Amino acid sequence: MTVMLVDSSRPALEQAVKTLTQLNAAMTVVMQSSPAAAVSYTMYNPVDMIFSRPGLFTQKQMEQVGRYQPGIQWLPFMEGQDISTYLFPYITM
Repeated sequence: MTVMLVDSSRPALEQAVKTLTQLNAAMTVVMQSSPAAAVSYTMYNPVDMIFSRPGLFTQKQMEQVGRYQPGIQWLPFMEGQDISTYLFPYITM
């Protein structure tokens, strides 16, 4: 499973990665600091989920990602939020 975190706040990204690595689950975590970089990444790399701050991506960018990665899940991501609860249905420990 590949999870992408997109946020312009470096501390928010680092905290989310710390939370995810503590799960010891078989997943790849990709950090991007901008929607444009995230769209480019999804063109050539498989991604299962994108966590992003609500409103960060434009509708056009979301449609582009959807063309490259049909079925991708978009989930909200706010600084300080524990995102691991979103992942429990998908991970096996």
